[in-house]
Amino acid sequence: MSQTVAELESQLHKQEKLQHLVSLLLNRFLTTSSADFASRVNESLAELGDYFQADRVYVFDYDFKQNVCHNTFEWCAAGISAEIDHLQNVPLDALPDWLNTHIRGETMYIPSVQALSIDSGIRQILEPQQVQSLLAVPMMRGDSCHGFVGFDSVLTERTYSSYERQVLGDFSNALLGAVERHRIEEQREVIYQELIEAKQLAEQANVAKSEFLSNMSHEIRTPLNAILGFAHLIKREVTTSKIERRIDDILQSGEHLLTLINEILDMAKIESGSVQVVKRAIRLHDLMEELHRTFGVMAHQKGIDLSFEIQDGVPPHVVSDETKVKQVLMNLIQNALKFTDVGRITVSLDESDHALRFSVADTGRGISKQELGMLFEPFYQKKYTDQPQGTGLGLPISKHYALMLGGDIHVESEIKRGSRFTFTLPIEPGPHIEYLQTQAAEWTTVSFSNIHTLVVDDTPAHREILSDLLVPSGCTIRLASTGTEAIERWQSENFDLILLDLRLPDMGGIDVLKQFKRHIDCPPILIISANAFEDDRRMALEAGADEFIPKPYHPHQLFDAIRRHTRTSRRKEPQVIAQLLAAVQEGDVTTIDFLSTKCKQDVPHIKTILEAVDRFDYETAIRLLHLELTGVDDE
Repeated sequence: MSQTVAELESQLHKQEKLQHLVSLLLNRFLTTSSADFASRVNESLAELGDYFQADRVYVFDYDFKQNVCHNTFEWCAAGISAEIDHLQNVPLDALPDWLNTHIRGETMYIPSVQALSIDSGIRQILEPQQVQSLLAVPMMRGDSCHGFVGFDSVLTERTYSSYERQVLGDFSNALLGAVERHRIEEQREVIYQELIEAKQLAEQANVAKSEFLSNMSHEIRTPLNAILGFAHLIKREVTTSKIERRIDDILQSGEHLLTLINEILDMAKIESGSVQVVKRAIRLHDLMEELHRTFGVMAHQKGIDLSFEIQDGVPPHVVSDETKVKQVLMNLIQNALKFTDVGRITVSLDESDHALRFSVADTGRGISKQELGMLFEPFYQKKYTDQPQGTGLGLPISKHYALMLGGDIHVESEIKRGSRFTFTLPIEPGPHIEYLQTQAAEWTTVSFSNIHTLVVDDTPAHREILSDLLVPSGCTIRLASTGTEAIERWQSENFDLILLDLRLPDMGGIDVLKQFKRHIDCPPILIISANAFEDDRRMALEAGADEFIPKPYHPHQLFDAIRRHTRTSRRKEPQVIAQLLAAVQEGDVTTIDFLSTKCKQDVPHIKTILEAVDRFDYETAIRLLHLELTGVDDE
């Protein structure tokens, strides 16, 4: 009896030890990283082999699609040969009894290989490996078998109790879960790395695309600037109406080409997600007047009555992206002019439900119901044989910009009765803004008072155009074709104005700009460049440029910019304060934020000025800034 109790106690002790070992191994799997998983499995097989005094412990996976199995993990005791390399892609047809046993969820237990019949397929596989006893526990998930954990005894036969077989069954099922989790993590890591690589490739492609578009934009705008520039100069000098008409045709064709270029580039930027919204105060009356000036001649030539109306209650200004708002309206008006042969076009602006409504109504050919649903699709073109077809991108770009700005575009139309496009824009009131008044003179009659100007451009034709525009207007000119030459001229002469290109043969225009801006008496610098992307404009303004004018430009743009920035250029005023005053007067929130960080705290009133800006009391800020610059208080 005492012997029986001792045997039971020993058996219970072994069971507790085995249970503790298996629990330890399973907890280890739960806390093992993906990188350490394989080594932890091998360690666990070694500990099980040591506990059971087995000579070889291994894991097999069943691949029922390929009808084979694979040895995936293996531990061998000292002096026992490894078999893992020889047990890959083993046909399942060679082990029918073995496989059927596992499919039923049962353990394959062979206490003595020698006891098997001489023609047993299993014996014929195990004897060459010198296996004397074997235990192969299936790895089950529900009713599905996915592989097994095997124990080989090579040096001597080994028996396994029913309890040991049961615990090993639990272990093998848990190991299956750990293996599958590890594989999922591996697959997830592979997918993650593939996504990173795909993202990097996409970003590289995006950068390459942006560089290509930037280069193409520059290469196209550069000769187009010469074409339009010389056309404007020739028109100023012509004496016959016939030649003037031909020059007008050149200008209109050039402007049409520029529109096509801009639309293609804008759509490319939209597709790449690189379009940014830059908000500033928009003077709505000035916007409508500018549009009227832009399209009035074209409407008159077609015999179309073009009128602009602003209803009562419309605020004087709103905060939005002026460039995009203007482009949307220009696209809508251009389309109205293109498809209106007789009658009138009315551009109206009113306010409803805290939103602006720009309406462009025409008495043109109208749009069929079938076509209305396709108008905003990229590259869709409403085909008329007597009209230039364009790119078919104007309306899709306009729709995208309207949505970006928080609004939308809607259209109503009937065949032969005209169309009405309505562009809604949310009202974001701007601060009280004090505007500087300018004379809207014809550019051919503009006169300046001896503004000594440095023109820096590497293209001879562009230097000639600027010279021929500015000299008759009262400017004296010095020319430079490189950054080095520009700096040398700057060091030897005093200039009232600098016109600077961004692409120069020896150094970047931004670098030249920064060298100029190091001097406290630096005059206004206007960037005139065929690098016309928003990033180019932003970099130039952040580097200290007073204005950015993209090529090709109209003489009006150039003269208006010169007039704005040379009004106070002869006063010896702190540059940052002058730029901040201009930004506050224009309601340019982005530039205000940027310049506020550059103001020196020891400037008198600067704290009060910045506090006024922060609370949108621009009237006080403008008065104090004016006092800083002139020493005269307007009050």
